[in-house]
Amino acid sequence: MRHDAKDYASAGQSATAQSAIVAPEDVVNRAFALAQAAAPAVFAADSQQEVARQAKFSHACVALALLLRGMAEKPRLRVIEAMIDRLDVGLREAAVGDMSVGKHIRVLAGALNGRLLRYKPLIDKGDWQGLATAAAEHGITPATVQNLKKTLAER
Repeated sequence: MRHDAKDYASAGQSATAQSAIVAPEDVVNRAFALAQAAAPAVFAADSQQEVARQAKFSHACVALALLLRGMAEKPRLRVIEAMIDRLDVGLREAAVGDMSVGKHIRVLAGALNGRLLRYKPLIDKGDWQGLATAAAEHGITPATVQNLKKTLAER
């Protein structure tokens, strides 16, 4: 996933997940922007490295889960599809072999679904400690979750 910091910083800052008129791609862009704001060092890493791509994905999953809070099912599914499309493009830009992109996308889509299902009830209950614990399973620090919470509250 090769995305420059400027892409995240300008992406969908005024978009809110609760608004029905926001394009799904804008919500995904905002998730990456929020994740980058919460963990800038992670997003400064070279996306050609698998470890860096995984870390960026993990951080974006938490931010996306927070943005999906309260969203109706149909728009929510469109946002998830947009996220998967974004991951596909990112893998192709990172020069992952075309023959293996489909396999990588299936794995990432499954991971995204699993994480969203894990995070949703915690977010719905406002259980920030539980969310921090769940996110820590994927290498995300509690401080990053707090940064996400703070960033969302400011916007």
